[in-house]
Amino acid sequence: MKLSITTLLLILSQLILAQDSWINYTNNNNISDVVEIDEGFWLGSDGGLCYYNNESGEEKYYNRGNSIIPSNRIVDLFYDSNQDLWISTYEGICLISDGEMTLGPNISGQLNESLDGKIIVADSDSLYIQEEGFQFKTIAYPSYSVTVIGLEVDQESGAIYVNVINYFTESYVAEWNDNEWTYLFNEYVTETAMVLDQLNQLWFFSYLGLQYFKEGVWIVIPDSGEESTFNLPKLFVNYDNEIIISLKSDCIREKIWDGIAFEEIDNFQDDCSNYIFIKPSDKDSDLYYGSDFDKGFFSFDSDGPSDFEPLNQSPLFSNNVLNTLHLSDGSHIIIFNERIQQLKSGIWSEIDLPDDLNANIKKGALDENENLWIFTKDFLWSYKDSEWVKISPPIEITDYLSYMDIGKNGDVWIQSRENIARYKDQQWTVFTSIDHDITINTIRDLEINSENGDLWVSTFQGVRQYDGQAWVSYNFEPINHAFGLSSGNAGMYTVTNSGIMYMEDGEIDSIPFPDNGSYNVFYSKIEYDSEEDKIYLAGSRELAIYQNNEWTIYDSSNSGLYTSSNNDIRLDNDGNLWMSGNNGGLCIFNEEGITTLSIGEEDQVEFVSAFKVYPTLISGDYFYVESEKDGKYQIMVSDMSGQILYNQEHQLIQGKPAKIKLSDKNTSLIFVSIDDGHTIISRKIVRINE
Repeated sequence: MKLSITTLLLILSQLILAQDSWINYTNNNNISDVVEIDEGFWLGSDGGLCYYNNESGEEKYYNRGNSIIPSNRIVDLFYDSNQDLWISTYEGICLISDGEMTLGPNISGQLNESLDGKIIVADSDSLYIQEEGFQFKTIAYPSYSVTVIGLEVDQESGAIYVNVINYFTESYVAEWNDNEWTYLFNEYVTETAMVLDQLNQLWFFSYLGLQYFKEGVWIVIPDSGEESTFNLPKLFVNYDNEIIISLKSDCIREKIWDGIAFEEIDNFQDDCSNYIFIKPSDKDSDLYYGSDFDKGFFSFDSDGPSDFEPLNQSPLFSNNVLNTLHLSDGSHIIIFNERIQQLKSGIWSEIDLPDDLNANIKKGALDENENLWIFTKDFLWSYKDSEWVKISPPIEITDYLSYMDIGKNGDVWIQSRENIARYKDQQWTVFTSIDHDITINTIRDLEINSENGDLWVSTFQGVRQYDGQAWVSYNFEPINHAFGLSSGNAGMYTVTNSGIMYMEDGEIDSIPFPDNGSYNVFYSKIEYDSEEDKIYLAGSRELAIYQNNEWTIYDSSNSGLYTSSNNDIRLDNDGNLWMSGNNGGLCIFNEEGITTLSIGEEDQVEFVSAFKVYPTLISGDYFYVESEKDGKYQIMVSDMSGQILYNQEHQLIQGKPAKIKLSDKNTSLIFVSIDDGHTIISRKIVRINE
């Protein structure tokens, strides 16, 4: 018994250490696949994996921050003959069997199963067929392949069919049988789809029309051709063995072929411009599943659509996050191309945008009073006291608005390809190549030094520094390219092709890139922590930390880091690093454990002594909160993914514990936040299944 308890506590401590350092916020609206099971669904998306139970309403999410799933971006799902779920992601495959997830090899693509129960993965480079466990044999395709968009297995002969596209705008269908490849279709068409029906009839679709393969010949269905304006066609077979053609052009359209005629499917979407997914049910001839960027996952039949709300592990609007801003009250602003959201005390809200803003936001920044500024393709905007003010930039700033920053003195700086403008006292001052000698349209970043207010600009012609009086140039060998910037004491760090450079007073010091990982000027982002004298460098799939002349590398093999390139990385006021993913969502990291809000040292001491949260290790569905003061308090409980499990206001009485009861019994680690209107404290509770 002692050994069991010790092992349990060790596992729990490892869980806390691993997951407290990483949080992923992802949006699950972009569904890539759905698998029906008896009690509900498995959903794959570009925000991770979701399980939904129809009967209980239980939702469970897997992402890089709370599981060992190789990537948040799901390619395909497959429920095998053993009732195990196989997940194909952009960074490899994994398996869920008896509730446990196990990592497989780093192969990715469409999934299927052979007649003898072996898993098949159609990767872009080769076909992989399972031999035993996670051992796969490799079969090269008969000719060059860029991607495989179809994988089918004949349930009588065992033949494997692949639909392949290569760089030469050629699409082919090939059959693997008796250890050899045979071409079935090989023509110069790109947008194609393939499916095998319930009678083992192979179907193929392109702008040439809907065809089926019979006795070595493709037979085209009359009047089934389409203009070549659509993209990403898909073929499905529904419950009644009818062929579903899904076409995405200005709007996704579905046509059904019943063997006699085509019929349009009514998907009940008034505006389907954001409609991104459809799949017929395996169990009902009238039921379909779909998703769009705003609505998320839904089903529809002859009675209309049925929503499955929220089926999203966070209210994050999109997985393409431009940048984040962090306020002194512990709240966070998240900037997207079309929306602005705020996260405060675990509560998500949206900042209303004016009707004429026309989305297309490029970046956001805060001034010295923590008022929000953003700029779009055409205008600079300020947001104060819930009011938006539109400011027209000077005529010299007309192309490629992309970067901005605000100094402590309130000066707002923006840039175009080669011109820079300062907005001060409601007046614009423009700096051109005559001033800064940037001549080839290559400004890549713009940053204000947090200590002295100097402006720094990175370009394909080195870096420029402006102290309000004169411009100073910094140049690098052998390639004079610089991208990301981060303020460091009185100088500035930048990323170049040769490594990290620190610039101050006309001098340059260099720090080599880490030996492991991929880093360069095009996608590496940098952030300097002045309090810890620490450099964060985000690579293509890594996060590298430089401290005491040594690099520490985090990647998908040893951390909860998402597998996404970054639009921005930024430290908040508590030392948490926020990584804004390019279609990766938000990834938050802190080596010492993530703290959610800023709390002053004096307030924290007073607050901790005034409250008790107990027990910290529970096996049931409740815990207690006790206060040394009477008053109203907001008590919120969330899980590791940020999903709110409980959020209510309580009138606490001194010395009288309040019992907090939870409904979700499947969360092993929960976070409790208590807000008295002035300060907020967070506590962790570990829950063990009885």
